[in-house]
Amino acid sequence: MRNVPTIKELKKFEKIDAQGPILRACDFVAVYAGKLFLYLPLTPNQVTLLWILVKMIGLLLLVPGEYMLAVVGVLIFHLGSIIDGADGIVARARQHFSLNGVYVDYVGHYLTNSLVLVALAFGVY
Repeated sequence: MRNVPTIKELKKFEKIDAQGPILRACDFVAVYAGKLFLYLPLTPNQVTLLWILVKMIGLLLLVPGEYMLAVVGVLIFHLGSIIDGADGIVARARQHFSLNGVYVDYVGHYLTNSLVLVALAFGVY
């Protein structure tokens, strides 16, 4: 098994610039999720694609407009935010950086954050 840093060591890689209590909570939990991802043979880019997929699944659950599906969709969307923080922690812990990863991360943010409004509009309609 590879040498995985402790939670205390991973706290050095935590982002502290999140705005709002929910995003700060997601970043706090992302350290623990990052530790779990360090045990897996996934690259940071693969973790980025995973959070985009998870957020898209959450968005699909917002579209029907049913209350319980919307609640589950929002929870899954926030799970994607936790995984989003974990991909940066994995990249910093493994010192594996790439411009492709940064690009995919930005595209994922723009895509999912824009589509959440579209999904909510369809759900309300």
